[in-house]
Amino acid sequence: MASRGLHMHTVTLTAKDKICFGEEEGCGQDACVFSEGYYDRINGAILDLLQHETSITRPVIEAYARKHRVCPFEFSLDAAYAADAVICDYNYIFDPRVSLKRLPEEAKKSSVLLVDEAHNLVDRARSMFSAELKKSMFLEVQRAYKETNPSLYQAAKTVNNRFIVLRKVSGEEERMVGSSQPELMDELLETFVMHAEAELMTGKGGEEAEHLLECYFAAQAYLRISRLYDERFVTYAEMDRNEVFLKLFCLDPSYLLHQAGKNFRSAVFFSATLTPLMYYRDMLGAEEEDYSLSIPSPFSREQMDVRLLPVSTRYKDRDRSKNAIIDMLSHLVKEKPVNTLVFLPSYPYMQEIHEGFTLLNPGVRTLLQGHAMREEERETFLDSFQADAADPLIGFAVMGGIFSEGIDLKGERLSSVVVVGVGLPQLSFENDIIKDYFDRNAKNGYDYAYVYPGMNKVLQAGGRLIRSESDRGTLVLVDDRFQNRQYGALLPEEWRDYKRI
Repeated sequence: MASRGLHMHTVTLTAKDKICFGEEEGCGQDACVFSEGYYDRINGAILDLLQHETSITRPVIEAYARKHRVCPFEFSLDAAYAADAVICDYNYIFDPRVSLKRLPEEAKKSSVLLVDEAHNLVDRARSMFSAELKKSMFLEVQRAYKETNPSLYQAAKTVNNRFIVLRKVSGEEERMVGSSQPELMDELLETFVMHAEAELMTGKGGEEAEHLLECYFAAQAYLRISRLYDERFVTYAEMDRNEVFLKLFCLDPSYLLHQAGKNFRSAVFFSATLTPLMYYRDMLGAEEEDYSLSIPSPFSREQMDVRLLPVSTRYKDRDRSKNAIIDMLSHLVKEKPVNTLVFLPSYPYMQEIHEGFTLLNPGVRTLLQGHAMREEERETFLDSFQADAADPLIGFAVMGGIFSEGIDLKGERLSSVVVVGVGLPQLSFENDIIKDYFDRNAKNGYDYAYVYPGMNKVLQAGGRLIRSESDRGTLVLVDDRFQNRQYGALLPEEWRDYKRI
């Protein structure tokens, strides 16, 4: 659009921890040359930026921030308020803790929200609208400030004592779940926040101050979420020796998402995998009069050779089916020696299958997704998939992880994808609470807590294969449950005509 004459200022926001210049450039915790005197220099920086740039991406922000000696993160936020379009993470709009609070209501009324990869917003929103505290945080503050700040010491001690009461009330139980907030906790935290703020304003540094700041932010976040608390939340506490963990857990974020978007002109939620649509309409806060539009895939069935290996990948059956999966991968690589990505439900399972595969195929090049990969490591992983490589590459990754969505390996960079399992989240205490909540509200709780989120991971992983109208490839689904109506109905039309292995 820009090449045809569009003149539009677009700012991309990058997380503070990623864009911060760091101590090596004079940005330390005690003093930062980019923050000191920021407001003396920011007007000139913004005018210079808007006069010379329209596509204001991270490298552009960094270049002008260095030129004018301003904090790149704060600079990007200030530029966003003067821009025609802002590209940012969900939390700048939906998270009550970090949303763009300086954006005036009038500007919101003329702004449209375009929410990409909207299937991710359900889990993200649950996290954004939940808050947690630990007893140990307040005990540490209590100990640190006993001699130097008696009022802060007393405020932290009363919160710590409230946690002790919670532990006593639980008796022998390791967990307690309730539909109301702990009595007095809000009032005690308000007092703590007031005294913590006064101490932080003194500007004293050191480890104690760092820990106090962390505790202060956690208390503020809890108070902010406690004001949103209603029948869509539960409170739960977990006891572990001397530790008490307390969480205000948002089970159904639909109402709060609707409220967050209400002040904007309109909101458009989109994704290639909003399946089933009624679930996402429900969870993203759509009202009856809101429009839904389903567009057929632009790709043809002929572009994809879909196969099904109907073995059980349930946790208890994994040892039994492991060899069948390794054999299938070995045959696939011999039949189609092309770049392949294999998605598995967990790290240990991925490592096990990878180990078995490499033993059987010692000459084949493989690559394994690592734990908590840094940005450069992710890029290296993806750059390894090259169309003109002499030998094909078999990559192993975790379903629902960093490589199962939002990556574009077009043409021969990726020609086969194997998806092992139906992606169900692990049985867990929190997922079971979600399941029970939706069961009580006349919905299928198991589908809402497990099946729909799991199958979305399958669709995203399989969607890495065909990225353009000229792509061709093989998709192998591994799990006998894909044959069941419940799961089969959630597969895209063009995947259902599979060949059974």
